[in-house]
Amino acid sequence: IIEMQVTVDGSEDILFEFIDIEDVIQLAKTLTQANITGGSLHSMNNHYYLLMNGISPADASRAVSLMAEYGTPSILSIHRLLEYGNEIIEENAVETLVHYFFK
Repeated sequence: IIEMQVTVDGSEDILFEFIDIEDVIQLAKTLTQANITGGSLHSMNNHYYLLMNGISPADASRAVSLMAEYGTPSILSIHRLLEYGNEIIEENAVETLVHYFFK
């Protein structure tokens, strides 16, 4: 079971972990094709983390299904990642990766 953090406004935060940046890049293309965009990209302890924050509940289940094909749900807390991890792309990570690697 994959847990999502639900915010007060009903939107959801989803955090997945990836060993290889190439998996994140391919996922970005897949998410874009599914009209799911946004997110921020981070690294910590030689792993990459894609945080999809503020995603609508309608898109959340599709996003989780697609993200699970490329990575694993992270057990790391979002707060710990934001405090101790390295921010690579602050916002619109999905669009940014597609722009630089597929155009």
